[in-house]
Amino acid sequence: MCQEIDHIHIRPHPDVDDDTTRRRQGGVGLLTARLDASISLFLYCGMSARLGRVWWAVFLCLAWSFVQAPGCSSKDVRYPLDHARYRRIHAAVDSLKKAYVEKDLSGVRSLMLPSDPLDRLEREISQDFQHFQEISLDFSIERIVIEGETIDVFVHWYGQWKRTSADPGLRERGHGKLRWAGVQSILLNSVDGDLPFGMASRRATPEPRRSGTP
Repeated sequence: MCQEIDHIHIRPHPDVDDDTTRRRQGGVGLLTARLDASISLFLYCGMSARLGRVWWAVFLCLAWSFVQAPGCSSKDVRYPLDHARYRRIHAAVDSLKKAYVEKDLSGVRSLMLPSDPLDRLEREISQDFQHFQEISLDFSIERIVIEGETIDVFVHWYGQWKRTSADPGLRERGHGKLRWAGVQSILLNSVDGDLPFGMASRRATPEPRRSGTP
């Protein structure tokens, strides 16, 4: 810590005359002036060094922000169409699950392309709606593979089907693939694997045989 020295009071020795005292005081005054100048120069240089380091740090921060800003903006603008398409794919999968859980057959039909396999799937879903009073289903997308307009969505699912509210229900889980098609409008093209649709026909219990019948 630096302390400023205003003056140095020197008491003359009783054996020293006035001329000698004045010469010594003059020398001391000159020494004090030189010390004051040195201290002031030291403080000025220290403050200048600190300010220089602060401005240099500010300059580096600004330069880094200017370098990073174009990269971030270009990343946001680089794949907007792909990002929007992925959002539509997720929305289509969620819409299919919601329509099935709410037993909305027209909503399920609106997500399908016309084809014989999907017509059979629609009939199986309709049987689920008639057979079960409550349906709960969770989809978890494992991965999405896109080739042109063909979209393969691999899902893991878990569901519960109840004939009545008091029924403990049927719990199942599995993996399957939903094949979609399209860019702007995402529609279901086909299904593959172990999917939850058609649980009524898969878990239907055969009627007991009557006595006397083969």
